[in-house]
Amino acid sequence: MKRVLSMFVLLAAFLSLSFASVTPHIAVKLQVSDTKQIFCSGFVIDDVRHYVLTADHCIINEPFHIGELRATEVFHVPELDIAVVEAPGAYGKSLKPSLRAPAPGEQIRAIGFAEGGKEAKILTMRMLLPMMKIFGFEGVYSIYADEVIQGMSGGPVLNAQGDVITMVQQMNGNGRFSISVPIPYIYEATRPYWKYQGPPMLGEPENPHA
Repeated sequence: MKRVLSMFVLLAAFLSLSFASVTPHIAVKLQVSDTKQIFCSGFVIDDVRHYVLTADHCIINEPFHIGELRATEVFHVPELDIAVVEAPGAYGKSLKPSLRAPAPGEQIRAIGFAEGGKEAKILTMRMLLPMMKIFGFEGVYSIYADEVIQGMSGGPVLNAQGDVITMVQQMNGNGRFSISVPIPYIYEATRPYWKYQGPPMLGEPENPHA
């Protein structure tokens, strides 16, 4: 019994330490330029060229600021609901795409500015299906529980190592789960804009949304 308890304590300590790099400061806020109202979230993918990744549906609010400076969209793929923004006012460490597909049941964390709050919120969630086709939808999606909150769109969804496995994009509307494009397809579509230039993911997967 003592051995089992000790193993449990060690496992709990490992899990708490493994998420140590996942902090609210990872997310950046998108703000309407004149009112400074926070309407969406994003995350830095190149801290040298100041590129931020966000959801394409967020870019209807222009002009907008990230930090103290105006940001500009430089690339987008509406079918994947992704957009790259040049944001001179964005600061933070460049995130990396996860090279390992999350497992069903794996604990993950989504970060973003829920309901336009001034401080980013971290939601502890659970991956349900890492990659699947959904009837009535084009392409491949990740499904995870529970539901994300409005304002978190464009924020990162991270594994325990702090690597990006997907991005906050859609909620299903009944409070049960969230839906978004898996990182291999996001990364391949936006690869030139990432600071991290690693090997092709999933053997150069064909864009299933094309």
